[in-house]
Amino acid sequence: MDEERSTRDHVALPRFTGRAWVFMHDLAAETILPSTASGLSPQAARQHLFGGLSAEIAGCIEKGDVLVGGENFGHGPGARAAVAALRAAAVSVVLARSFADDFAAAAIDGGIPALILDAPESIRTGHTVRVDIDGGRVVNRSSGDRFVIRDLTDEFLDRLRACFADR
Repeated sequence: MDEERSTRDHVALPRFTGRAWVFMHDLAAETILPSTASGLSPQAARQHLFGGLSAEIAGCIEKGDVLVGGENFGHGPGARAAVAALRAAAVSVVLARSFADDFAAAAIDGGIPALILDAPESIRTGHTVRVDIDGGRVVNRSSGDRFVIRDLTDEFLDRLRACFADR
């Protein structure tokens, strides 16, 4: 066990750079992936991402893109299916002021870091953001704004390192 933990402690977490997609407070998991698509395979479901908001968003999300939200991101039923579709779309990370517990757990289990920032509202759709989890910060390369990642507990970092050590 100590050897396994030691190996994980040395796993460097990846840095992510991607285009931001910004959403409102209280974005429901069912808004991310409508329940009508939750029974599909993740690859098929990704075509339905944000379908209730705009049919075009799913086709515009590219590998490495970053989702940004306000408070209570991903609340309600359907978190696991939504995360699976986001993973299939190659979304790299989700940033928000706060997450619904079910969504945050599903995101980490699904290999997508769900990170808390104090003022994600200053990030705009289309901005380029760089996320450095080990460094504990997010930089908005489009505006120069810098943010501290607020939820980097030892337990959280251990879960992320375990996830990325398996890749």
